[in-house]
Amino acid sequence: MMQSCRKTEKDTESTALDHRMREQDALEKERIMTHIKVWAPRCEHVELRLEPQGTILPMERDAADPSVFVLPSELPAGQRYFLLPDGAAPVPDPRSRRQPEGIHGPSEIVDPNLFHWRDAQWFAQTESPYPNQSTQLGQPAASDVIYELHVGTFSEHGTFQGATEHFDHLADLGVGTIELLPISPMPGTRGWGYDGVSLMAPYEQYGGPEGLVELVNAAHERGMAVCLDVVFNHFGPDGNYTALFGNYTTSAHHTPWGEALNLDGTGKEHVRAFIIDALEQWVRDYHIDAFRLDAVDWLIDHSHPHILAEISDRLHALGHERGRDITLIAESDANTVAMTSPTAAATLDNPAASNMTASDISATTPVTSVTAAAAAVAPAATGSAKTALSSPDNSGLGMDMQWVDDVHHALHVWLTGERNAYYSEYTDAHALSTTLARGFWHDGVWDEFLGRRRGTPVPPGLDGRRFVVFDENHDQVGNRLLGDRPSAKLSLGQLAVSRSLILLSHFTPMLFMGEEWATRTPFPYFCDHGPEIGATIASGRAQEFATWDLEAAYGTPVPPIPDPQAEQTFASARVDWAELTSPAHQRFFAFVRDLIALRRSDPHFSNTDRSHTQIHIEAEGGWMQRGEGLVVFNKAERDNRVAAPLETRHLALAWGDVHVDTTSVAFAGSGVAIFTRNGTFRRA
Repeated sequence: MMQSCRKTEKDTESTALDHRMREQDALEKERIMTHIKVWAPRCEHVELRLEPQGTILPMERDAADPSVFVLPSELPAGQRYFLLPDGAAPVPDPRSRRQPEGIHGPSEIVDPNLFHWRDAQWFAQTESPYPNQSTQLGQPAASDVIYELHVGTFSEHGTFQGATEHFDHLADLGVGTIELLPISPMPGTRGWGYDGVSLMAPYEQYGGPEGLVELVNAAHERGMAVCLDVVFNHFGPDGNYTALFGNYTTSAHHTPWGEALNLDGTGKEHVRAFIIDALEQWVRDYHIDAFRLDAVDWLIDHSHPHILAEISDRLHALGHERGRDITLIAESDANTVAMTSPTAAATLDNPAASNMTASDISATTPVTSVTAAAAAVAPAATGSAKTALSSPDNSGLGMDMQWVDDVHHALHVWLTGERNAYYSEYTDAHALSTTLARGFWHDGVWDEFLGRRRGTPVPPGLDGRRFVVFDENHDQVGNRLLGDRPSAKLSLGQLAVSRSLILLSHFTPMLFMGEEWATRTPFPYFCDHGPEIGATIASGRAQEFATWDLEAAYGTPVPPIPDPQAEQTFASARVDWAELTSPAHQRFFAFVRDLIALRRSDPHFSNTDRSHTQIHIEAEGGWMQRGEGLVVFNKAERDNRVAAPLETRHLALAWGDVHVDTTSVAFAGSGVAIFTRNGTFRRA
């Protein structure tokens, strides 16, 4: 997704660039870090208590906005403090930059000017080492691979530092962007991160601010971008004290996790600023390159512009000011192309800002605007249902990319035969070929599992890089009963088919930690809440599988669901790097590394123009043609011959025992054969 970096010999230019960046950062940080501020319309007065001194300092109402309280004096870096709303018990600052003693402890002043950066070269101009990619570092690049990881289980240490010890492995693999599951402070010592609070602070258990800086340094030094998964659709149930200060959430809208954030009610401008300030801080102070916005369908907003459009305009403007792009990736099950259509402001600034506009939608859908198209996604919010993602001026929401679950679901059903719950929607013989071609399966058609129409058609000219696809991710693994991976059921040959279809597709591919060597390590849901909340979560997890035919998926007797609160459940999710000493796993890693190298080096496989792709899939095999490149595959664990348009193509890469003639590939079991015009490619 983000362009890789190559070293340059222009040290003087690099030094000058580094100096300019530091000057710019210093000016911005001085402006932003001057005073502690808190929006507290529910408070008559707010005080600050220094820790451990116990000194109480009064905060003053802001002359420009009396609902905001400001500390008139500055505090030094490292000073810890609590806020006292109306003399109540001390609580952390909602805008805390650090929670060194956990979510209930004091906040701490952080001075980003003290961070030590070594990544000036990352932002330099250089020639791209890959075909068909941007020549500016830090720009979206079609051929890059995203790698999703959970810091707490990616290494034995479960820290930022522990993760960086495996970054050489990721660079060798060919990863372009490292995507971190949420790192905000969360209850206890472990968790997925989606119940975090203190949206501007890195989790202390992982290494705090300094640890995150070193992680970003290590990634940028190896030519890899960093994407941060952020959660703005709700606050975690433990450690959220915002209600003491103001209406940060609203009873007008509800999400599966409780009240929605107040994006369109009284005081909305302060809540929206809270979100955008957090994002800008991660870019400015921590050099984050991209964001994955969690479950954006639950950012319920009936105002204009939609919060996503405002985020897009502000973050892209910040990137422009800093000479780089900030990439925004939305997680959404709405299946609407409005998600990655340009915002009203972007369209005014650059009418050609995107090859996917409202006119593309109206040309393929019997509606008059993006609003009408998006209305098919979900019923209007009534206090408990999520809103249609729309904009009243026929503009888009401005995201650069969006996750597309349909590709995963169709591929999983084709490979495993599972038909549980939402997988029942992807049993059609054409589901896999359709999703590999256009991304969405539900493109305005009826979704029987959800009981409503879902999605909009995908315009023919939509660039494939807009859709992020995967055959594993934290949700699709972790939201299974056992957190079991496809490797628990599929052979290495079948996994090779799966990886090939994802990594050589015209979409932006993403891997989940460990799948590059076909790890069998599970990733079950785990958390560390108190007994009351923990029991509620365990009960909720069990209810999620009420619609599953668990005997069909797991046999009899059905294994018990792992206790999400148990430390052993967390320990079971820790990636087992020792697997890489196995010859079979080493061979699979080498194959996946070659797939990525082929994608990067061959212009036909790196091309994201979907019109250059043809797909033919039958019950047990098929082929995917990518310009002059061709992927032929077989999932059957028996001899099978797959007819394919080989023409003058030559075998470049294969998994399994394959024999090629002029019109077909004979497989002795599951496997894949990949062809290029000359049968070669540049390996990493």
